[in-house]
This record gives sequence, structure tokens and C-alpha cells, in this order.
Amino acid sequence: MRKILSLLLFISISTFLFAQTDLLSSQEKWIKDLAAAKHIEPKAVDDKFSALFFTTYLALLDDDHLFFTAPDLKSLEPFRNTIDDDWNNGATAFFTSSASLYKAKLAAAKARITEICAKPFDYSLPEYYAFSFDTIAAATDKALYTRWNSLLKWEVLHSLMNIAANQWSLKNTIVKSEVLAKEPEMRARIKTKYLNRINNYLSTDADYNGQLSAIYLNTFLSCLDPHSAFFDTQAKQNFGASLNTEGYFFGLSLSENEKGEVYISHLAPGSAAWMSGVLNKGDVPVQIKWEGSVAVDLSGLDAAGVSALMDLHTKEKMELIVRKGNGQQQTVVLQKQKLVNEDNIVKSFVLSGSHNIGYINLPSFYTTWEDKTGSHCATDVAKEIVKLKKDSMAGLILDLRFNGGGSVAEAVEMAGIFIDEGAICQIKGREGKVEVLKDMNRGVIYSGPLLVLVNGQSASASELLAASLQDYNRAIIAGTPTYGKATGQDILPLQAASYSGAEKAGYVKLTMIKVYRPTGKSAQKTGVQPHVILPDVYGIEQTEAAEPFALPADTVPAYKYFKPLKSFSIAGLQQKSSERVAASPKFREGNTLSLLASVRQKQGKVSLKWDDAEKEIKTYSIADKEKLFMQPSSLFSVRNNTADQKFNAVNTKGIDINSFWLKRLSADMYVEEAFQILSGFIQLN
Repeated sequence: MRKILSLLLFISISTFLFAQTDLLSSQEKWIKDLAAAKHIEPKAVDDKFSALFFTTYLALLDDDHLFFTAPDLKSLEPFRNTIDDDWNNGATAFFTSSASLYKAKLAAAKARITEICAKPFDYSLPEYYAFSFDTIAAATDKALYTRWNSLLKWEVLHSLMNIAANQWSLKNTIVKSEVLAKEPEMRARIKTKYLNRINNYLSTDADYNGQLSAIYLNTFLSCLDPHSAFFDTQAKQNFGASLNTEGYFFGLSLSENEKGEVYISHLAPGSAAWMSGVLNKGDVPVQIKWEGSVAVDLSGLDAAGVSALMDLHTKEKMELIVRKGNGQQQTVVLQKQKLVNEDNIVKSFVLSGSHNIGYINLPSFYTTWEDKTGSHCATDVAKEIVKLKKDSMAGLILDLRFNGGGSVAEAVEMAGIFIDEGAICQIKGREGKVEVLKDMNRGVIYSGPLLVLVNGQSASASELLAASLQDYNRAIIAGTPTYGKATGQDILPLQAASYSGAEKAGYVKLTMIKVYRPTGKSAQKTGVQPHVILPDVYGIEQTEAAEPFALPADTVPAYKYFKPLKSFSIAGLQQKSSERVAASPKFREGNTLSLLASVRQKQGKVSLKWDDAEKEIKTYSIADKEKLFMQPSSLFSVRNNTADQKFNAVNTKGIDINSFWLKRLSADMYVEEAFQILSGFIQLN
């Protein structure tokens, strides 16, 4: 009987998927043709490409090897060298078969999770959870059960460790009995977390097919390079909002407490959430329901997961149920409104110490893509510099940490703020012609001492700007080596004369240019190497060079009219910085935590024994070390520039965000070291 039911399930799923693959078939053709015509280095869609696609797609579906067993993968093996035929002929045989199998494996995982979480976990046993990502597929369903058991046991232990770490931080003691008494609650929370993740796939056949289709199309593009991607309409809007100062938002920010609960940590003044009169800081989201969709239980989801669900739609209304501080639940209906994206706006401050050092944070190279009169980050940076100059700044720190890039044009414009005139970068398209992008405006807005702060997540346009300022000897570059992305993408619509629903067909972000320094060298895969290297206490290990399909680095001839400024010596600055970092309690403790992560990564496993967990908490307690990391610098105080002080006096809406920035910058170990490097440079000159 079970075999008959399984067969009926397979037939019903396959029939539905077959009915839904007409659009996918067209999308295959449009994406393949678009890539062949416009990608900087297109690949032949042949058997070799098919094998790459096969491996990549299955890894995207099951990167932790928790759903497919080795026999499951073997059943799909006949498709390994035939997927190119599907793409060349507009067929979907591999997609249909893999989608049917994956759906069955998701359903099996739900039953497995429910069974495992029905019993308490024993943390007295000397067991380990192997979390290395290169694990091969489980040989049997029994082995797969063991993997799930280890994962869920570790997740519950990790939640318990957070509770214990909070105890240790507040009382300098851990009451084991009190912590382990929370095991049933944490186990239920983790169970719900993973069931919800699977249910988000399986909510409706249309949702399931849509999500898998997007992964399938993205697989083709990711096999070309790491930055080409497929967007549906909502994904395109979200991407555009991430590179703009305005977007559609509910106006609430989410965080997590020591129990792992997601709560509302901030309400943007004037937003839909703020004006509802129902929501308050501290409320816990319990359930959301989009207009025309089924309700989604949020129990067990982390802040990123809840945010992702809230990003699913822009125009539809959302019904949100929250749990208030008194335990009662309340419901509110919200609709996104166009708001200023506070996370994506240039901010400037004054670091007042031995010198007045200006500080500007640039989160991305944003622009208003379809409106020349809208927000542009180069213009905004120029305005902040003008304000800072009125505060008699002796030097300027431009913070590009965690800036993943954006508009190349904005990066070129921004370089012109600091460089009189000349080539900023060179670009090359697929035809091989090299074009020089120049600062066409004579004069500069700021000519004083300049330090650019970067890290491993400074990428693309950030690297373009940092590299050009470095090549011109215009700035000290400090921090850790950058990501290593020296390519440019454009967003193109998928459409054809024979298809009337172009809006539904989606969009492609396609890599179409390579970017080079004025010297002809490229930051591709190598990144920009700072003048002054600082340790990476965040453990940022992901780089372009580690991406399996990263485009190779090459060079072009140096721009023959390139004339750098007089070079400056940084040997003394590097030596003194190294001595300060070695003596810094913050960097020392940060390196300790980074070392723990590194050791775990090398071992590929973590203990599931409570005694080991408690020892780790007492040795590496993050909650305890946060007290150190939040200590303000004794070298400078942070204040708003004079112009912003006057504005803030009459505009109290942003007081919470402003206070957060002042507190964070005063305690930032990298900003403190940048202040000292730049102060030392000013004294030398």
C-alpha cells in the first residue's frame, strides 16, 4: 500500500510540475541566448557544462547533505550529461525529475525531524556534530537520520549555551540544572524552526515550483561566474532597494534575545509599523499572513528568516500577530511604504582627540538608477565633507568596510572628490576593447590627509575606489585585504516577442565587464592589499578566489597618461600599528574568538557534551567579552558635525539611530586604530 501511495504522489506531483514548466522552458532559452550574446566570458552549453550544472544544482538544493542519500543521487545520475540537451532544446526533464524527488525528500525530513525532537537529548554522552561542508551524501536513510540527530542536538545545545552565557555574564556562574531545564523548550523551538523552513517550500505547489525554478535558473548563471543571477520581480525590487536610499519597508528592525527569540528592536518614525499604534519595541512576531496566502508560523525562525519572509512581497498587505510583554497577542495589518533606507545612507561624524578627524561611513555605492535627480552617494559624500571641513578636520577616514559595491559610475565620481583629474579605472567588455573611465572635473573637494578603511567584505566598487586612491598615492589603505571582485554586472529583462507576460519572466543580472586599475592590473581574486594590514577578528574567510566559477584575473596595458602623486612612506606607520594592535585588549580578545572559529573549522566538528560546552562558555564567553568590545575609546570622543547637531536639535525622529552610531563608533577597535594611524601620518607630515 505504501508503494502505491508513493507512486500516486509521484504521478500527481509530476503532472502538476509538467503543467508549470512552459514558462521555465522559455526562460531557459532566453537566459541561454542572453548569456551567449552578452556575458563577458560565455561557456559552451555542452556535456562538460551539463556535469557542472548537475553538481552545482544538487549542492544548492542540499548543501549540507541532509536530504538526498547516495542512492537518491545515483537515481539522478543518468541526467549528468544530458542537461545541456534540456537547455538547448527548451526541455525540463531533469528539473521535473529532481523536483519530484526533492519534494518527497523534504516530506521525509519533516517526519524525521518530528521523530527526533519527540525525545530529550542526552548531553552527557561523548558525541560530536560534524559540520564540515565537504561531507559526502549519506549512504543510507539510517545514516541520514544520524546526521539530522546530530544537527538538531547541536542546535538545541547552542541555544542552551546562549542561556548559560547570559548567566555567566550576569552572575559569573552557570547553574547547570536551570539551563538544562530549558531543554524541552529549546528543542520545541528548534523543531519548529526546521519544520517552518521546509513548510515555506511546501506551502503550495505554485510556491514550491516557483522557488525551485528560481534555483534551477540561478544554477545556470552561477556556473558562468559567481555574480550573474536570475531575479523574479520581487527579488529585483529587493536588490534595487539594497543599492538605493529609498525603498518599500514596513519600518521595523528585528533582533534576537538570549533565548533565540526574534523581537522588534526598532520602529522607524513615520513608518507603517510606527504609525500602527499597536507595535512596540520588544514585541515578539508570532505569525504573518500575506494577503491571499496561508498564515506562516514564525516560531523557531531567526531574525534573518523572518526578515526574508517579510521581503516576499511589496504591495500586498501583511497581517502580523505579535506577543506583547504581558504575554497577550495582538494583530495588526501593515502595508509597506516608501521610506528612506537608514542602513544605506552616508553618515559623518567628528572624532575629537589629539586632532579633529572626520569620519564618513559609506555602506554601499548607491544611486537612483532611473532618476538622475535622485540620491547619489558621490554627491552625498561631497556634502558630508563640506560639513566636516567646517569643523576644522585635520584628516578624514572613509570607512568602506562591509561595502559590497554598487554603481561603478558613483565610484568613479567619488574618486574625483579626492583626485584632481585623470584615469580612475579601465574596463573591458567581451569584444576586448579597453575603455578608460576618467575624472573629468578639474579640482578636488578634499585634498587633506585621507585613510580608507577596508575589510574582506569590501568588494567591487569599493575595491575600484580603494585601488585608484592607492595607485595615485592619494590615501592610506588600512584594514584587511578586500574581497577580490573586479567585474561589473547589468540587469536585463527576460522577454521575447512571443511572450506577453514579460514582467513575470524575470530578469538577469549578467556579468558584462572586467575592471582594471589605471596601472593595468586587476583586483580580481587578489583584492586590494592595504598599506597597513590589521588582523581580521571577524573571521571573514569568503573571497572571490574561493568561488568555484570565479573568472580568472588578467591584465591590460597601463594607461599611458597615468600620473600618480608623490609616494609616501608607510613603513613607520605599519610598525607602530603592529605594536599597538599587539598590545590592544580588544584585538587580543577578538583574535581569541577568531582562533576558536578557526580551530572548529579545521576540526570540522564540535562536541555535544555539556561539560565541554560549559568549559567553552567560561573560556570564550562572547557576552562577557562584549563588555570589553563596547568600552569607548580613551583617545577620542565621537560627536556629530556642527551642521548635523543643529539639525538633530529640531528633528528628534532619528535620535535612537544617532545614539547607536555614536556609541558604536566610540568603541570600534578598527576606527580607533585608523584614528591613530592617520594621526601619526599627520604628525609626520
